[in-house]
Amino acid sequence: SFLRIAQGSLRELETSLLFVEEVRLVSQQQVAPMLLQVESVARLLNRLIQSLDPSIPHPPTPSPLVGRGR
Repeated sequence: SFLRIAQGSLRELETSLLFVEEVRLVSQQQVAPMLLQVESVARLLNRLIQSLDPSIPHPPTPSPLVGRGR
């Protein structure tokens, strides 16, 4: 569905942000607010998907900053 494609695109964005930080194209201070926005949008998208099809169990979306030493 369109919403699942949106989830995949959001995770692609997250991966790209983590990559540019890892290769030091941008600083952690620049990436952190964007990753927080990604997480916020992911929660909203998950809630929308659940509201449209409550029969599908959806695990909580992990924070992109968890386990990154921050």
